[in-house]
Amino acid sequence: MTDLKVLPPSRLKDRLYGLLIIAVAFSVCTGASLWAKEMTVPKAARPPAPRTKEGLSDYPERVRPFSVLQSAAARTDRPLFVGMKVDNVEGDGTLNFTKSKTQLRFVFQSPPNRGAQPAREGGRLPRYSYCGKQEVSLTKDGLGEKVDRIDTVCGSKDPVALKLPESCLVADVMQVLNGHKKQVSSARVRLEYFNSKAGPAYAVYRSGKKMFTLLAADCTTKLTRKLARGRVP
Repeated sequence: MTDLKVLPPSRLKDRLYGLLIIAVAFSVCTGASLWAKEMTVPKAARPPAPRTKEGLSDYPERVRPFSVLQSAAARTDRPLFVGMKVDNVEGDGTLNFTKSKTQLRFVFQSPPNRGAQPAREGGRLPRYSYCGKQEVSLTKDGLGEKVDRIDTVCGSKDPVALKLPESCLVADVMQVLNGHKKQVSSARVRLEYFNSKAGPAYAVYRSGKKMFTLLAADCTTKLTRKLARGRVP
């Protein structure tokens, strides 16, 4: 075997480039093999874990909805936060879980054909594009996930991660709803946070009736029906 130390600089450089090319090719092939394996051998979904009340800020009487998101995301393998539903919101934008029918729900999905999927024969690609869907909710019994709906197809558009509002939080939406009045209506309020055609937005309901859809970017613009299109999956 030729000693690298006695090779001319030009040949040594060529040999090192050759070794580098081989290493890169090997890495690419390994990555492609792992990708192909993941695409043809679907993962199984984890069963739901018991609900917990640990680590929840201001639970149960003054919970701020977005403060729970990080804990909720840790309960699922689905990486994309795609929607939130909040039932029985207080006038200050918090939730009181000592009251009946108060609930906070987050929805998560995966990119197409990633994560847990329906079982299929080995070596076959999926028949549809599956994005799955898992809901994580906070109730009077604590935080917990529902069964992962692995057979949920992606739909006409792939899911997009929902960005968190920078300033338009639930408390701000409640101020818009109540018109900055000191006396807040006791009617039951439900909010949905989702990707509308115009961007992240809140759909606001009072006593089951939709009041308006508010653009989260400025917490001021009430979207028209066309721009308000969208929903929590």
